[in-house]
Amino acid sequence: MVTVCDIWHKPSLYPVPQNLLHETESVNLSSRFNAHLTFNILNAIQGIILEEDKEEAFELIGSYSRLLRKMLINGSVHTSMSDELDTIKDYLDIERIRRNYNFNYYISVPRSLRETTIPKSLLISIIENAVKHGVRLMDQNGFIQIDVPDSKIIRIKNNAPYQPDSLQSGTGLMLTEDLINRYNNLTGSSLSFKINFCQSKKIPSQSIFEALVRL
Repeated sequence: MVTVCDIWHKPSLYPVPQNLLHETESVNLSSRFNAHLTFNILNAIQGIILEEDKEEAFELIGSYSRLLRKMLINGSVHTSMSDELDTIKDYLDIERIRRNYNFNYYISVPRSLRETTIPKSLLISIIENAVKHGVRLMDQNGFIQIDVPDSKIIRIKNNAPYQPDSLQSGTGLMLTEDLINRYNNLTGSSLSFKINFCQSKKIPSQSIFEALVRL
């Protein structure tokens, strides 16, 4: 569970409002994740070009240009769930090409919740981690699922090869925790985040990861 932490700043000659400091930090954090994501995508484009698959390279660059536009056009720490889901679709389309279509994704979010305000880059940071440490390792039949079991919880599920006592981790999740902490400090919200892990009952050779974001 992510907890809100106190952030201390050194006093300055001209004090800056605390909320402005938090907002600046949150925007910088989102920018860090965007750079992290961009490097991964550029590596994917390079790999496909080296394989001389011009059609897929063209499709990948098109998806990337749309994704980059969405990441850069809005400098706010907030975004709507609808815009975040559109960004996720472009990102996952890129990764499906990159991974030779070894996974599918499913998004089921009611229209009534699509204008809900959430921290920018929050969901895609979890999705990026689900790809890198989950479906990327699957030979085939990987999946990522996004749904809303109730109006206060966003759930992201994915599979991965089964490894006892494993837990997804990485830069993506560290940034997710920082994003939530700073967003809570900035807005007074009480967002929280956790990951559940279990062995699949239907397919014992697979693990199921479930990331829950409580709004």
